[in-house]
Amino acid sequence: MTDAMEETRRDALARLVMWLAAVPAAGLAAFMGVRFLQPPRRQRLIPVVAARAVELPRDAALQVDGILGYRLVLRRERDRILAFSTVCPHLGCTVSWQETTREFLCPCHAGRFDAAGTPVAGPVDAPLRRFTARQQGELIVVELPAAEEG
Repeated sequence: MTDAMEETRRDALARLVMWLAAVPAAGLAAFMGVRFLQPPRRQRLIPVVAARAVELPRDAALQVDGILGYRLVLRRERDRILAFSTVCPHLGCTVSWQETTREFLCPCHAGRFDAAGTPVAGPVDAPLRRFTARQQGELIVVELPAAEEG
């Protein structure tokens, strides 16, 4: 074999390896580009009966467990109903509503949240997750995401 033929084989092999790497990389880049340009998906909310209205008197709180896997604290404040997740955004500990101080307390690192779920003490830097809640007749309905996303 001559050197010219050997160089041609090497060139052909190099081109083949280059294309074998470039085609999947280009496909991945195109897929990622399309996903980036698509608008974000809207989360599907499901209206769920959380309690009966008589269970939540004015200026009171009620803890509700096991609704689509969520643990909630419902609070009736004046003419509106507030629904909060009991999961602390810091480390995922369970917060509880303290009626005497009118705040949420996280036992893990002494995190405290005011009545609106805003952090006021401790290492917490994000508010408690809130959900839309309303009274429909004699029932309290909370709109929850169809599947927990973390």
